[in-house]
Amino acid sequence: MRKVVVFLLVFTVFGTNFTLLADDDEKLKLAVMEFEDLSRKLPKEMLSGATEYIRGAFVASNKYIVIAKERQEKAMIKEMKKESYKVCNDKNCQIPLGQALSADTILRTTINFFGGTYTITSELIDLEKEATVSGAKATFNGSEKSLSIALDDIVAQILGKKSQQSLFQEGKFGGRHESWDIGGGKETIVKFESDPSGAVVIADGKILCQSTPCSKMLAQGKHEIEMQKENYVPKLQKQEIKDGENVKFILDPDFSYLNVTGNYAVELRLDGQNIGRIPIEERIISAGNHKIEHTDPCFYDSGETFTTRRGEKKNINLDLENRESAIKVYAQDEKGNDVAAEVFVDEKQIGKTPDLFKIPLCSRKLLVKNGDFVYAEELRLKEKELQTIQAVLKPIKKQPEGLQWSDKVSKQMNWNDAVAYCRNLSEDGQNDWRMPNIDELRTLIINHHGTETGGSCKISAKNGNHDPNENNDNCQGLEDNNYNKFGDEGQFWSSSESHTHKFKMTFGNAPDTSYFFWTVNFNNGSISYKESTMSRLNNRCVRGEYNKAEEKKLREEKVKRERDNIKKRQSATGLRWSDRAPEKMKWEDGIEYCRNLNEGGFTDWRLPDIDELRTLIKDCPKTESGGECKVSVKKQCLSNDCRSDSCTCKFKHNIKDNNYSKLGDSYRLWSSSSLPADTTYFWSVHFESAAIFYDHKNSEHIVRCVR
Repeated sequence: MRKVVVFLLVFTVFGTNFTLLADDDEKLKLAVMEFEDLSRKLPKEMLSGATEYIRGAFVASNKYIVIAKERQEKAMIKEMKKESYKVCNDKNCQIPLGQALSADTILRTTINFFGGTYTITSELIDLEKEATVSGAKATFNGSEKSLSIALDDIVAQILGKKSQQSLFQEGKFGGRHESWDIGGGKETIVKFESDPSGAVVIADGKILCQSTPCSKMLAQGKHEIEMQKENYVPKLQKQEIKDGENVKFILDPDFSYLNVTGNYAVELRLDGQNIGRIPIEERIISAGNHKIEHTDPCFYDSGETFTTRRGEKKNINLDLENRESAIKVYAQDEKGNDVAAEVFVDEKQIGKTPDLFKIPLCSRKLLVKNGDFVYAEELRLKEKELQTIQAVLKPIKKQPEGLQWSDKVSKQMNWNDAVAYCRNLSEDGQNDWRMPNIDELRTLIINHHGTETGGSCKISAKNGNHDPNENNDNCQGLEDNNYNKFGDEGQFWSSSESHTHKFKMTFGNAPDTSYFFWTVNFNNGSISYKESTMSRLNNRCVRGEYNKAEEKKLREEKVKRERDNIKKRQSATGLRWSDRAPEKMKWEDGIEYCRNLNEGGFTDWRLPDIDELRTLIKDCPKTESGGECKVSVKKQCLSNDCRSDSCTCKFKHNIKDNNYSKLGDSYRLWSSSSLPADTTYFWSVHFESAAIFYDHKNSEHIVRCVR
């Protein structure tokens, strides 16, 4: 039951001649199983080599018919239905695998680590009885040479030879003692630093620490010191270590910067991976050859291949050409009379009716206008096809206070959905609708001297007063009545934030955040605030010139605050991170949220991959960037096998400990990286335990976007 493989290490021929059986039919069929490393400390290459070393030794003994590796691998794939035969390294898998191979016995080997020593345990299992009939043990220090000696000893024990580690020679021993010098070897504490910090320190081929700066004991004398950091050139040099020595390396960057501009803000793909929309600013990429292309079906395929050098800033401009369609437009008034009218496509005037127009394939909004009469339509075009449109013009509704209000939305919704609704609304031929701020919403109040425009209630977006404590008696409601100019009833959203409230969740005392926005209740004329995700209220959208200059000023101040916060997060992590999304969401919603995010004036946000998400981890060297946990896009290790005990730290229940996030996040954050074998599962980081998990895409987690 198992595979025969040519040994990868140097094969040692045993010094004893093995007794050959007269007939191969009398020999037992043996399957040599893959080593199971319970210590999780040894490289896969060493384990694979050790397995083949053992297999080669039993082939050379001529005491067994050793099943070929190729046959063992095929049986594993066919019978066990695993991704690879190498995953079958526990007894529950190995016994049925051996039986599927029609073997008589299997050799099962495990490696453990205790007290600074590795122990190899091998057992010969009779598959008919499913019982161990022979066993052997040996120890080694972790080196290949020591492992080779231990394996010789294992084979010798199982084949009935004397243990190499217990051999002794009869007779006298000892003699004249020669003088010796204890020499150096005195240890000292060495401080290791790197510029930039966060490098792995390796001394004489062994890892000393996972992240600089760090202090470690090291024997005085000459050593070979190496420092490694992702995206930087490894640096290796011989160092004389003296008492009180400090070692600092300056690492050279092994990356370049990419800037991409273009005539359209399309999604881009770099070397097959989505990186966000144009413009791309100073994205860190590896030095070497690359390919960039857009993924937008509205434009003809185009891109560029290029080469970058270390430290170089590569600037690329993509001029995209639209795929095309055409429309033929006629206009009529409500009585059926043909009239001339101006034609707008996506807010750009393209001519007058009647006429034929060639337009981009992905044009979306058509507006036909004659004075105060309009027609609007959402376009659905096909490439190189002509569509005829008969536009019947209707009058624009006139509304009070210099503002134009939409119809009342038919259903109640939370704040985020209300904002999206207004942003995407096309009504009366207009496409620039938005949610009103609290000042604009107050213009609809009547018969309440405290809360109508100019009233004594101090809550105002114009004055920048969003303090919930200002919701004083003058903002309270009157007796039940109707206080709305349009006769609306119920409570309506505004776009003005009242405050952000952080509170403790019951599970694990983890902090969470809620966002509150000002509202008007037209049943009693009151102004109060509501939580953005839990509350479902009414909505009317607005457009127009009311307080336009003040609105612009507020938007500019908001963008400045957002940019300042992005810079603070970048200085802490090295990447540009958005604010946390206001609510948990499914993975696909997280992708869409980042794609549509406009924060700090930037629109090229995207969901981070698992490597980028790991840069947010602090105080857990195992799961920080470059840590022992193997889950990584760059290392092409995203399968379930890549996750081990090294992918988590101790759970932080104490709220004073905060968590393992540099940005103060709690619970899980989504990444864009999926399991290769099942793309319905995606990797995430749980910041209360710095744990790297994967979860189904329909689970709901927190989102931060990156650019």
